[in-house]
Amino acid sequence: MTGRDDFYVGYHPQAPRRLARFLAPRVGVLLTGASALAAVLAGLQEPPSPAVFEFGIVREFQGRIRERPYAMLEVGALGTPHTYLLVGQGKRGADDLVTGLDGREVRIEGTLIFRGSHTMVEVHGLPVVLDAAGAPARTDSDVGMVEIDGEIVDAKCHLGAMNPGSGSTHRACAIRCLLGGIPPLLATSEGPEGVSDALLVTSGGGPIDPSLLDAVGVRVKIQGRLHRTAGWAFLETDPSAIRRTRP
Repeated sequence: MTGRDDFYVGYHPQAPRRLARFLAPRVGVLLTGASALAAVLAGLQEPPSPAVFEFGIVREFQGRIRERPYAMLEVGALGTPHTYLLVGQGKRGADDLVTGLDGREVRIEGTLIFRGSHTMVEVHGLPVVLDAAGAPARTDSDVGMVEIDGEIVDAKCHLGAMNPGSGSTHRACAIRCLLGGIPPLLATSEGPEGVSDALLVTSGGGPIDPSLLDAVGVRVKIQGRLHRTAGWAFLETDPSAIRRTRP
């Protein structure tokens, strides 16, 4: 290779001097710029939500089943219960697992999912019935008619099975989870009396109509009656009372 020949072949041990002098500072600038851009983009990302899915850890839980409006397990003394929302494995609810067990004391095995004070158990196998039917603990308190701004999500992903478990990128997953029977939940930071998450139910207190799927994964305003039961907020509403505020 002559001094006038700057053509570089990859298997040569080094590039020609003139080509090396040309490339070295420019490659340095590009690498520095790429690193700075990566740092800026990382800083603009929202931090992950404080949600946990204890994947691979199976615990044992004991309490009374509450079938409606969604499968739940109430644990603790009457008047001060702690309530776990129950779901099946994968994109499935747990309603089929607890049918006919309302009020029964059971033992279940499952994996814990939680976000803040809201807890859920992904049930593994069928519950083991321990005694005859009894009354599940009820600690209802009526907040009244409200209008809440938030996003409709599936409870399982939002509480920790996925992170993030909300937003337009999660919309397809949320729809499939809701179709599988996982309870719909309105996630909000602007609810009355400190409400951050509210399970959506019909005005009669039953599972809500699946026609709300068109409003999943977008910002909405929902009018309805809000009440609390054993640590959970329930928003009684109707799909006609759900209004999109952002595409």
